[in-house]
Amino acid sequence: MDPIKIAGLGVILVLVAFAGVVTDRFLPKFSSKDADAIRDTITRQLGAFLTDDAAMAFAHAAPRIRYKYRTGNAYLDAVRKAYQPIYRPETFSFGELVKAHTGPTQTVHLKGPKGNEWVAYYFMEEQPDKAWKVAGFHLREVEGQEV
Repeated sequence: MDPIKIAGLGVILVLVAFAGVVTDRFLPKFSSKDADAIRDTITRQLGAFLTDDAAMAFAHAAPRIRYKYRTGNAYLDAVRKAYQPIYRPETFSFGELVKAHTGPTQTVHLKGPKGNEWVAYYFMEEQPDKAWKVAGFHLREVEGQEV
């Protein structure tokens, strides 16, 4: 292929990619109904963790998570061991809800049981009945804090 055509094709691909990013950035990402439902699901699951209600915490997990852990007690135990700030947050507040390649991702700011600040990224999955379930989360500690 001619080098000029290759360069032209590269410019077109960059422009198309940029247009997709710009267009996506200005379109509404989620309805307020979906955003409220996502936050309600997370709030209810955090409440279930706080009261050690394994069945309720597990009920808010997506099918893939339910398959992996099989029981509410196994799921609760995994969260207790690996995700203390999610298992026992002192406080939490919602940040941005964004569209990621895996689906909706809700940012949650947490203060862990030892007073450290954390950010959790909740990966959400819409079910056939339109309910939102937690498909996983990633947790990271906020850097530069002294406790």
